[in-house]
Amino acid sequence: MATVTKPGRHWIDCLSEKHECWSYDKAAAVEVRHGERVLRVLMPDYLTDVQAQVTAESGPFVFLLGKQSRQWQGRPLGVLIVAKLREADTYEAVIWHELYPYALVRCGLAESSPKADS
Repeated sequence: MATVTKPGRHWIDCLSEKHECWSYDKAAAVEVRHGERVLRVLMPDYLTDVQAQVTAESGPFVFLLGKQSRQWQGRPLGVLIVAKLREADTYEAVIWHELYPYALVRCGLAESSPKADS
């Protein structure tokens, strides 16, 4: 694998060792605009406070990158969701990962603050 070095620092939000997974009975739907369509994404009812800012679709999957109302150090937490098609325009979240707020800045989805980590 080649190493790429460019001026400036690279940054990544990397979740590697602590994962949680479980089944849930109480699902709630979040409506997400994807192009001209409105999708329903089912997820646990206590994880629905998300606003998708970027959507992508490939095969039976939809990918969402957005933010939560929950904050850390005065800034909204990010979220990355992968959802699988259940039926026409209804998807079920199978991966829901919280992101450090600066991930949204690095993706160009939030403004950097004077105290932003680098």
